[in-house]
Amino acid sequence: MRKSLVLAMVALSTLLAVNAFAANHAHQTITFEIMEISELSASGSPGALVISLLDEFGDLVSATDATTTYDITTNEVSQRITGELSSSMPDYTTLEVALEAPTGGSSNGQVALTTSPQNLVTGSSTLSETALTIGYEFSATIAAQHIHESYRTVTLTIADAL
Repeated sequence: MRKSLVLAMVALSTLLAVNAFAANHAHQTITFEIMEISELSASGSPGALVISLLDEFGDLVSATDATTTYDITTNEVSQRITGELSSSMPDYTTLEVALEAPTGGSSNGQVALTTSPQNLVTGSSTLSETALTIGYEFSATIAAQHIHESYRTVTLTIADAL
């Protein structure tokens, strides 16, 4: 009986040792994802836009600034950039903006800003570009009254095309 107990233990040990070395592969499932990335940033604020001259026809001369830039990065297709004002412009005045189009995109040129999003650039897809020009133009008719220094916030947004 002792011999059979020893033989049984040896057989069990051998079986366990064989099973321990039998598995030479392990499998894992890896989950991965790339999120939608659309980022837009601006270099700062332009200088003050001051109208102080009349042209030879008695019309006010508009004020311009093209010293700021924007950067855009997106891994999506058919993106657009919109612009909107924080509040309406004073009567008889207009603030327009033009954004340089990134590669593959189209600029809508000078666009009058309002409190609703206005399309400035369309058709931007999978790109990363920096230092694209932003140009502002502030204009007024002679009917505009004197405005003490005032400001509006312009919000630029990257979004899916409609």
